[in-house]
Amino acid sequence: MVQLTRKALKKTIPLCIPAIRSLVLNNPIEIPPKRVAYFISGGIGDALMAFPTAAWIQNEHPSLKLTVYVPKRLYTLCKSLHTPFLIRPIGSYLWLIISILINKDRYNVTLVNITSLFSLRVEFTAFFAGKISFGFHYPEETESNRLFTRAIEFNKTNHFANQNLSLAMLALGGNKENLKAKPFQHYQKNRKTNGVIIHPGSKKGYEYKRWPLVRYIELAKRVYSKGYTATFLIGPEDHQILSTACDIKEIDLLINPRPKELLTILDNASCFIGNDSGPAHIAAFKGVPAIVLFGPESPQRSAPLGDRVSILYNKRVCSPCQFIQTHCTSAECMLSITVDEVWDTFLQKEPTTQP
Repeated sequence: MVQLTRKALKKTIPLCIPAIRSLVLNNPIEIPPKRVAYFISGGIGDALMAFPTAAWIQNEHPSLKLTVYVPKRLYTLCKSLHTPFLIRPIGSYLWLIISILINKDRYNVTLVNITSLFSLRVEFTAFFAGKISFGFHYPEETESNRLFTRAIEFNKTNHFANQNLSLAMLALGGNKENLKAKPFQHYQKNRKTNGVIIHPGSKKGYEYKRWPLVRYIELAKRVYSKGYTATFLIGPEDHQILSTACDIKEIDLLINPRPKELLTILDNASCFIGNDSGPAHIAAFKGVPAIVLFGPESPQRSAPLGDRVSILYNKRVCSPCQFIQTHCTSAECMLSITVDEVWDTFLQKEPTTQP
């Protein structure tokens, strides 16, 4: 029912935009703005690709009050990352809009991150919560098809973090000659253990991003033979991985860790190896030497940010396919990455990860 409602809204919104826009425009706007809200949607990886923009706003415009809104499910983890800006959870987008309008407490400017392009409710929230709103639109549509006051075109080849920053510069002003998002990291430099964290899974619906489990097991055995502990990070939907790996003596298991537990373990990890996923972005944020395997998605757009990240990506004629991959039967892009290739990359990092 929810999906049908959402599809109906998407078809009717372009027809309603002029009428809806007239309800909330023509309000006095403070220049420079005093209050800015940044609405972040998606998963933890999307949030961490938006945090450099939030940090840029905080650094370049210290006099304004910035509030970063994240989905409630991400709040505990995001709060544990010790960001310099205020983070608030969104439980109900509708209730947030109502409370802002009732209290006549709208923000001077609202922004969204690039994955909000796929979320109608985030678009509604940003539009009604701000006197001026900024967002994105698809290449095949025009700016007027969106509720935002201003919208820039989604670029399929530019990194999401850079596009987020570009939108903030449009909204608040900035030097676009330096348009490259700087990794926003918080980590300790001296790692105390010889643990290697391996993430062979993914959340439900993104199984196509996985490297074959048998290869991760072979890799873990090589890591163990080198004198490291090899720990599989197991998520709540990785039941098959858990049942396969639980009896392998060379592999330790970290099952469904709480956010603070995961961050503590990554703080002391020697290396992270895994698929294109949220944990890879967290590892990069924590400054862990990381090896991230890409296939259906393009690292040019969504690689974890950090100077200790190595990306393995063997581009194919059909890649990146992004979400069309559900029809793929060969997974050639992931199968083309060999265990030897990952192992050699790990050995190159060994001076910074050796026990």
